Formats: sequence, C-alpha cells, structure tokens
Amino acid sequence: MKCIFSIVIICSASLLISVYAQENKELEIKKEETTFPHQVFTMEGSKPMGKLVLEEVQIQTVYGKLNVPLSEIIRIIPGLKNHGDYLKGVDQLLADLSHSNFKKREQAQDALSSMGPKIKGLLLKRLEKEQDEQVDAELEARIKILLEDVDEIEENDEGFSSKGVLIQDDQIVTTSFVIKGTLSLNSFKFNTKYGMMNFSLKDVKNIVLKKKELPTVIYKTVEVLGTDFHKKNIKNTGIRLKTGNVLTITASGEIELTPWGRDKKSGPEGNASVGNVSGSKFPHGLLVCQIGNGSYMKVAKKLKYTVKESGQLKLGMVMDSSYTRGNYQFPGNYKVKVKVDLK
Repeated sequence: MKCIFSIVIICSASLLISVYAQENKELEIKKEETTFPHQVFTMEGSKPMGKLVLEEVQIQTVYGKLNVPLSEIIRIIPGLKNHGDYLKGVDQLLADLSHSNFKKREQAQDALSSMGPKIKGLLLKRLEKEQDEQVDAELEARIKILLEDVDEIEENDEGFSSKGVLIQDDQIVTTSFVIKGTLSLNSFKFNTKYGMMNFSLKDVKNIVLKKKELPTVIYKTVEVLGTDFHKKNIKNTGIRLKTGNVLTITASGEIELTPWGRDKKSGPEGNASVGNVSGSKFPHGLLVCQIGNGSYMKVAKKLKYTVKESGQLKLGMVMDSSYTRGNYQFPGNYKVKVKVDLK
C-alpha cells in the first residue's frame, strides 16, 4: 500500500513540475516577445529577436526626406542595391541556365528555385529580355518554370511573396502605405538578450517590427474565360491553399461552345449534349479546379472541399485538346466566387 501511495505522490509531483515548466516556458516566450518585439532576417539565414535602438527611420524619396516613427512601421526591406554580391550570384545562376553542360543548367535551375519569391522581379526582367531577343527557347522555358515554382512557395515571415518581391529601392512598409527610396542608415544597432548587435544593411533581408494579423477567411472573385482551358491555359487564382483549409467555390455565367454551333452554350456544370472530353467523364464546358499539380476536380456550380495537399488554386474550363488549337472561339465567362476558411 505504501508503495502505491509513493508512486501516486511521485507521479503527482512530476505532473506539477511538468505543468510549472510549461507555464514558465510560455511566460519566457511572452516576456521575450514583449522585451524584444522586433526580428531581423539576415542574408545568411539567422533570425534574431531584439529591439531596434531607434525612434524613427529616415528615408530619402523622390519627394524629399521622410522621418518615419518606429511605432508606425511594420517592416523595413533593404533594396537590392544593398546586395551587390547577392545580385552577382543570381546573375551568374541565370547565365548558367544557358550553360553548355546540361548538369550545370539543372543545378542553376535548382539553386534559383530554392531562392523563392524574392527573385521573381529579376526572373520577370530576364524573361522579358529573352522574349524580345528570341534567341534561347530553352532558357525562356526554364525561366517560365522557375516563375511557376516561386508562385508555389507560400509567403513566409520574411515577407517575400509573389506580390512583395525584392526591388532596387529600399522600402518601409507602414500601417498605412509603402514608402520607397533610399534609407539614410547604412547600419543599425539591435539590442538582444545576448547583448547589443550591429548590422549592416547589406547583410539584412528584412526587419519585421510588427506581425500582421492574418485573416481567418479569404474571399476572392475570379473570372474564368472561354480561353482558360484546363490542360492548356488554366488560370492561377493567386490563392495558396494549405492542408486543412476548407475551400468553397460557387460559379455562374455562360460560355458559347461555337465548335458545335453558336446556339450551343455551357454553364459551369458543362454541356452533356455535346459529349464528354476524350477519355474523361467531364463534359465540355465544365468548370474544374486544380490544387498545385494535383488531379482536376469537378466544380460545376458549387464545390466544398477540405484541402488534402498544399498548392496554388487554379481554375479552368474543360475542353478537348483538338478544340484548343486553331481559330475556335469561346465567347463568355464564368464568374467564380472563392472562399477559403484558413483552419
């Protein structure tokens, strides 16, 4: 009996110690976030928490100098002009995409893909150059694949998304607007729990001063045209879905199926009277969606789906490939409303 009683006491004590340790850990994290509310993301990959030893940040713009109070700033992003070595590295990798050695080309593509959305602006600039010159078809194709790859990468704490790519100018993101120009400081002091640190702008990707509150629900309306074929020109909605998100899509509208006559029309549910696409159960005109590179899913007029695998949401109209070439016309559109519960 004494043995059992002793075991109960030991277990209870262990539980209390465990609960106390967990509460202490949570308090320490909360204390650190309060004492050191800012975070620096360096070019080498470290992410120290701390506090900027500044009251305001000065930036030279085309309209003059602005002094921005730290309390109004969400994020400070040093521009590409601060990262000469980084730019040289990207330029070399872009050049290696045309290397005579296939393995070298593949290695360059992998390295660029791993850099994520922050290089999207550089990729678009290079693609525009290649399309104008029309010299290297393989290089153009590789850059297009890279652009698809970086769109698949979700936005992270560093704030680099397909809509927030690195640009030449420095940027200050405030609670009301974005200011572009040249930061007056070349370096700054950062107080951490390990002591004072000094950072040079050339070593910094991003400084986060306030975490943005993320929405719990995303709403977006997308227009799917008769040329947004599911296998040829599927439309990227720009919505990145994550596993567990609940996706709801409702659609309306009408598209003419002119290969079968101008009187033949289809709504998002498709038109079974003109038959199904070869080797498929999908009727022509059916609205479908695709997540990442997954299978096509029937949307029709409404779809509710719990996401199983992360990826970009794409929408398209089902059409046999023989009708997606030539001069066939498909006037009209589907109005698609997308709702994503970020569970």
